[in-house]
Amino acid sequence: MPPTILCIDDQEQGLFVRKMVLQREGYSVLTATNGALGLQLMEQHEVDAVVLDYRMTGVDGEAVASAIKRRRPDIPIVMLSGYASELPKRALKLVDAVVEKGQTVKALYTALHDVIAQVNKSRRSIAPKKKPN
Repeated sequence: MPPTILCIDDQEQGLFVRKMVLQREGYSVLTATNGALGLQLMEQHEVDAVVLDYRMTGVDGEAVASAIKRRRPDIPIVMLSGYASELPKRALKLVDAVVEKGQTVKALYTALHDVIAQVNKSRRSIAPKKKPN
């Protein structure tokens, strides 16, 4: 089963494009136009990673990332920002990767692949070892 990515962004056109390119890469994609809807989808579906816009109307990406980490600290978050160099340090501590808007789609693919691989590696290393017969 392909990894499921939850994309949260208040710009519907960006969400649509992101969903199309991620699906083309083989991911299953859920989309939310605000943080509250994203958190609701996270409760209803098994999510492997979140792609989260930083600058959104209402609640910003930092607040949403904080809520995600409180509920599911194991889910990796890739933060998107048009101004990645200006992200506050407290926001950077909540996320696993940052991709600047305007970078190639490959940058997003690479970030997602890396954070999902890291989580999978961590889960395997803490899984109980099978006892030999």
